[in-house]
Amino acid sequence: MSKSLVIYYSLQGHTKRVAEMISSKTSADVFRIELEEDYNLGTVLDVSKQHIKNQYKPILKSSNLNFDDYDHIIIGTPVWWYTYVAPIRSFLQNHSLKGKTVRFFSTHAGANGSTFTDLEELTIGAKIREPRGFYTYENFSWDTIENEVNNWLDE
Repeated sequence: MSKSLVIYYSLQGHTKRVAEMISSKTSADVFRIELEEDYNLGTVLDVSKQHIKNQYKPILKSSNLNFDDYDHIIIGTPVWWYTYVAPIRSFLQNHSLKGKTVRFFSTHAGANGSTFTDLEELTIGAKIREPRGFYTYENFSWDTIENEVNNWLDE
């Protein structure tokens, strides 16, 4: 029997909430990527810009996740500076997705930028399915996001 896993990093809770919606619809297990030292909301924009520019890999908290148990992986990231966040880089460079079916989702304030094409570069050998970005900034509705999640998963 194939198992599914939703992996995500979230600082403000938007990506977490979308990950939980996906898990609820698919019965997938959920894994939250956690850092040894998390970002500070007041300085995250400046710090993350340097992390992306320098391809920094923050240290992740250890976990007992047995990644090999899963065939379908859904990876969620906030979009910072038009791409995925450094904690996702750290995670993906330590776990091979070869032979797995992978979907990406993002939460963003207006644009995905190169998030999904950048992520594909870290997932060589995986079968990539259609990604989806979810707008979670001004004047958005969680009900609308939930409908978009359901439609995306039904594709």
